[in-house]
Amino acid sequence: VFDAMPAHHQRIMKIAMDNGWFVLFPFGQSGAVWWDDVGMNNILNQIRTVKQEFNIDDNRVWMGGFSDGASASFMFAMVKPNDFGAFVPLNGHMGVAALDGKLMTCPGNMANTPIHAICTDNDGLYPAAVMRETIKMALEAGADMMYREYNGFGHDFGYAGEELPIIDKFLNCHPRDRFPHKVYCESVGPDFGWMRWLRIESIDPKGRAQWHKNHNSPLVDKRITFGFFIDDKFEGSGLKVDKLVDGSSLSSEAGLQSEDVIVECQGQKIEGNDDLNKVKQTLNRGDEVTMKVIRQGEVVELNGKLPPPVHYLLMPQTQPTGALKAKYTANSFTIENSQVSKFSIFIHPEMVQLDQPVRVIVDGEELFNEIVKPDLEFMIENYRNHYDDELIYVNKIEVE
Repeated sequence: VFDAMPAHHQRIMKIAMDNGWFVLFPFGQSGAVWWDDVGMNNILNQIRTVKQEFNIDDNRVWMGGFSDGASASFMFAMVKPNDFGAFVPLNGHMGVAALDGKLMTCPGNMANTPIHAICTDNDGLYPAAVMRETIKMALEAGADMMYREYNGFGHDFGYAGEELPIIDKFLNCHPRDRFPHKVYCESVGPDFGWMRWLRIESIDPKGRAQWHKNHNSPLVDKRITFGFFIDDKFEGSGLKVDKLVDGSSLSSEAGLQSEDVIVECQGQKIEGNDDLNKVKQTLNRGDEVTMKVIRQGEVVELNGKLPPPVHYLLMPQTQPTGALKAKYTANSFTIENSQVSKFSIFIHPEMVQLDQPVRVIVDGEELFNEIVKPDLEFMIENYRNHYDDELIYVNKIEVE
């Protein structure tokens, strides 16, 4: 599953054809972005549909993307990783789902799935110098992440020729680990609290364990954005404005309008987006900006000021979370609990011996010691929901 700029689809397709892979290019849109319920379910339902039509290896389903697709890959690693063997976010921001989507995302959940992340030094949206701090925070939280940087590139996939063969090797080396012996799970509840074979059902926000830390990263947004969408269909000289971005921006303050064609900025002639990007590199937040636009056949001069830098937290903690550190060996599950009042363990015969009792020990106290019998209705329902031949759990243990 790969979200990327169309110009690079052919390069991705070549690697896929060499490996005998299927590639699914999902499209986001207003009301169905990657970090809302509609967008997330759209991706997962497309995967289910492909699995029903073709013989897909359930353990070799991967997700990657560029920019928004990369931010979505980070998000799925934190909230819905179970379908995937690995994630490849390229030039993304792991905080987008929390900041724009208002989701409670927890970086510790990235410990459950390998991630191969890339940033570039001249990226005008997510420069490596800023993103490096978020990667450091995620690694401290336990993320299973390999991180690389490319110099001399902006917010583009120009390094694809060098990087795609590396991604090829990374994916081939990382089929899905269906039943990892260690799982970390943190969430506000069951919607985004299912990590491999462990799911948080409910939390009780008191008695937070010492190891249960709020991993976060304070950041400063210094990005130079004018606050408008470009009309990609315009073929003349200059940049035609499609529409303005909602909220306060340079464009709204300067009085830029839809259908305006920007022909000059800070005294520099603007013939295309590359020219405007060069001007942006000379600016800082808070600077005065002068533009000339053609509006209804007349040249109009506009003046405005870029908004000041914004200080923010990468992942705002708007609700308390519960967390579990779990591992299993033989027929015993050992759990360390922080603020979780109920959780479920999903059982597969490759994890335990079904003819022997399964033990669940939570913070040193045995809370379950019984034989777990397969439940046919549970198995069928689980399969209908996921179409995953490799994860047909036979039953689950609920622990309060």
